[in-house]
Amino acid sequence: MSTIVNFLAVAFLALIVLTFEFGGLAPADAFFGAAFVVVVFTAYQFLRQDGRSLGEATKAVFSPKGRSVRSFGYLAFMGCTVVGMLVVVQAVAVA
Repeated sequence: MSTIVNFLAVAFLALIVLTFEFGGLAPADAFFGAAFVVVVFTAYQFLRQDGRSLGEATKAVFSPKGRSVRSFGYLAFMGCTVVGMLVVVQAVAVA
């Protein structure tokens, strides 16, 4: 299940980036689409930390300790977060 969610998040964000960069998506739509993917994917990462306090869950989600830095889940999460924020900044700058 986790691999499917990671793949879908990367695919949706890639679709948003490509359509925005090639002019098929308005800046406002790209802003909300990228922000939506990042927020939902981050929420999913927090939901996977069931039974931990908020501080422990935050450390587990945003730091690679306890899991491989090269794992697809960690790379997908960090990649989506960085690319999503770049799209949001670019969409705000264009609008």
